[in-house]
Amino acid sequence: MGFDLELMAVQRWFVYLPFEHSENLAHQYRSVELFSNSIVVPSEAERLALASLATRLLESAALV
Repeated sequence: MGFDLELMAVQRWFVYLPFEHSENLAHQYRSVELFSNSIVVPSEAERLALASLATRLLESAALV
């Protein structure tokens, strides 16, 4: 994205939320990538953990 790196962390989270909340697996992978590149404080690490969990859940559902 690029512009997101100039935002405050909380603003980046807001921009990334649609990827995290999407039910599209490609969006979930992008969510994990965005949050991974954005880790600065523990709360962002928690966001990454949640994004990763959502991705794993969608991967599991895709196998059914």
